[in-house]
Amino acid sequence: CADGIVMCADSQETYGDLKWPVRKIAFPPASVGNFSIVISGAGFGPAIDAATQKIFERTAMYAPNYSQTVRIVEEVLREIHEKDLPYYPTNDRDSLQFRLLVAFNSEGQGGLFSTNGSLLTRVNSFEIIGSGAVITNFFAHMLYRKTLFENPDIGITEGSVLAAFLVHLAKSQMTSIGGKSHLAMVTAEGIKFANVWEIPALEPIFADCLEIGSKLLLSCANPYISEKEFAEIAKRHTATLRHLKRKIAKTRAYWDKLWYAHKSVGGVLLGHTPMPSDSQTSEDQQ
Repeated sequence: CADGIVMCADSQETYGDLKWPVRKIAFPPASVGNFSIVISGAGFGPAIDAATQKIFERTAMYAPNYSQTVRIVEEVLREIHEKDLPYYPTNDRDSLQFRLLVAFNSEGQGGLFSTNGSLLTRVNSFEIIGSGAVITNFFAHMLYRKTLFENPDIGITEGSVLAAFLVHLAKSQMTSIGGKSHLAMVTAEGIKFANVWEIPALEPIFADCLEIGSKLLLSCANPYISEKEFAEIAKRHTATLRHLKRKIAKTRAYWDKLWYAHKSVGGVLLGHTPMPSDSQTSEDQQ
């Protein structure tokens, strides 16, 4: 994005018919100086974990600059592929493949990088790795905006919504992708994570907007529906969209109030009021 990097991932790991929750966005427990790094991966889990740990250990020794960070990641990738994976006990070498997304910022300089084998490539727009890429790439190309000079024309707030939508889309279509979505933003100020309420509140809106969009597309393009009939259809859907928008605004206001109450008692959450129900917001649909 124009003002930072957004990384979003699901939290489901699968092995055959088994599945369990994992955190796929990793960050170091501590950092030195004005340095931030976040890593996510897809593929062979043990290699992802080993590479991530080595990168974190080596960048934690000092606050590396841009070129030093790139060199550290490249060295770790070569080490994993040349010294570690050849000795892993399996005859299926394809099962050892993995990819990483590495986002970092050092003293205001940084970027997003993707790996393929031992190769490291800078990403100038967006990158999708894992099994959901086939489904989500079309929507990513359609919704991600760039300037005439191929620079990002989307900020991290809008980029966060887009990233959460793409993961939601993958989760809705593939059984191997699921669980809660996690989202991190890397900027010059450091790492920021999505609030606990944000993505669960957005996902129902994604589903409703997709349904509304498909109905509007088909009815607008249908030559047998008159302009007057389409105006009525659009009016109904506009009312629904306004209701959804007001609902997300009220959800945010509720959690902001809850967080303020949490901080005001020294970090001890004593209680909270229930969230507004749909019946309490029925006037939004009028």
